Amino acid sequence: DTKKLSDNNGDGRPDIVGVNGFNNTVAIAQNNSSPGNLSSSGFTINEYVILGSYINNIRVYDLDMDGKPEIITGNTNYKICVLKNLITAEFVLDTLVCANEYDTITYTGTAGAGASFTWDLNGGSIISGSGQGPLVVAWSVPGVKTVTLTIDEGGNITTVSRNVTVLPVPTSSFTLPAYIYINEAAAVTYTGTGSTAANYFWNFDGGSVLSGSGQGPYEIMWTLAGNRQLSLYVEENGCISDTTVITKNIFSVYQEERICVVTVDPVSGKNMVVWEKTPGVNIASYNIYKEVSTNFYSWIANIPYNSMSTYVDAGSSPEVHPDRYKLSILDSMGSESFRSPYHMTIHLQASAGVPSTNINLSWTHYYDEEGAFVPAKYYIFRGTQPTNMTLLDSVSGSYSTYTDINVFSPYYYMIGAVRLGGCNPTTNKSIYDGPNSNIKDISGLVQMHDLALHPNKLNVYPNPASDICRFQIPAAEKQILTVVVQDVTGKTVMEWQCDSENLCFSVDALSPGLYTLRVKGESEYFGRFAVE
Repeated sequence: DTKKLSDNNGDGRPDIVGVNGFNNTVAIAQNNSSPGNLSSSGFTINEYVILGSYINNIRVYDLDMDGKPEIITGNTNYKICVLKNLITAEFVLDTLVCANEYDTITYTGTAGAGASFTWDLNGGSIISGSGQGPLVVAWSVPGVKTVTLTIDEGGNITTVSRNVTVLPVPTSSFTLPAYIYINEAAAVTYTGTGSTAANYFWNFDGGSVLSGSGQGPYEIMWTLAGNRQLSLYVEENGCISDTTVITKNIFSVYQEERICVVTVDPVSGKNMVVWEKTPGVNIASYNIYKEVSTNFYSWIANIPYNSMSTYVDAGSSPEVHPDRYKLSILDSMGSESFRSPYHMTIHLQASAGVPSTNINLSWTHYYDEEGAFVPAKYYIFRGTQPTNMTLLDSVSGSYSTYTDINVFSPYYYMIGAVRLGGCNPTTNKSIYDGPNSNIKDISGLVQMHDLALHPNKLNVYPNPASDICRFQIPAAEKQILTVVVQDVTGKTVMEWQCDSENLCFSVDALSPGLYTLRVKGESEYFGRFAVE
């Protein structure tokens, strides 16, 4: 019998002992394999020379009853040889631990006081202990770890290994909706690393489970408003996660209504706030707020839920400055939501360029405080009337200036932007593509020689005038006329109505300077005059 199985080093794994009768040696293949993973690389071979010749028999037995088996050989010349088991590298530890859990390694061998101890912990960190130990060790990375102890006792070196299975510790993270409201189902979703076989310990702090179990996902409903502490810890294979705690405010009123766009109403010329209604969230009405000083907003209107979801600010002056607006909701109990992020209108200005046939446009950027809408482009519109403007050009949303060159006629200008998808106030059709600026009339900026090229030029005389100024229009204009006088800034300083028989006016109230005269009848006529 020339082969035996024996646990020579006491690690619980059978080693292979074999003899070679031709060269009189005994080989011990130390078994370092892990469960379910057997290969030739899992064995360490040690070979020993035996006295005598032609070994033909082998036995393994603990002759000195110290718990370590000796190897006994017999040969053909009637000699018996005993290999005493001198392994002193023996230790015990917990072979199944969780990641980052402390494992105590205790030496149980018989090495003398002068022996040296070398530990290979396979990535483990020593928390405490050294040398013979005991050692307190932890592994942060799951997997099978091989712990090896090598003892050098006066040149007699012995080695023993033990395997430790390090289990992963599950995590306990989960997510909630940004806003949760009473009497509405809220989705709670587990995002940790535990498996479906793990044990999940949820605390929903008074919430009722509408659906879900174990890992989830869950639908939870609360009937009372206020802060709630939701928590979770997970246990799997004896490993327990940290506890995740999330404090969440349960609202009694919907918090996510937003302004879609603020623009200038083409009918009234006033600022208009546009939003899209959210159905089924107990909205009774909407409050509109306007910035009156830096970051201070004043209430200006309440719009019932059943009304069109637009509001025209009759008190606005879009031709003078931009404005910021916010929105909130009131529910059926009178509770008000937080105010939404603000939206700010586009304000357009125009000035004469160099040369005077150039018109410089500048505008304020459109702002959505939340950043959900940032214009990709600004579109420049131009027309001879506010009602017939067409697209002239566009610029990147990064810019806020534009120069229209070679302008010889009075025009109206407007700046617009496009919001993807538009805005849907109440109806099923998007009727607002995006914000528009105020409409800017630049007739007061067009120079005298420019107007001379205009087919509807007025003949104004005397020019300059010091008392009475007269003007002429085609004889076909017999209806009531509207007459407007504007200064060089485009500001209207005089306005009245007359018929075609009274085409004169006094300039006594005007300061010396240059003025534009506009006469509106069936057509519109332009002229320039000076006051001495």
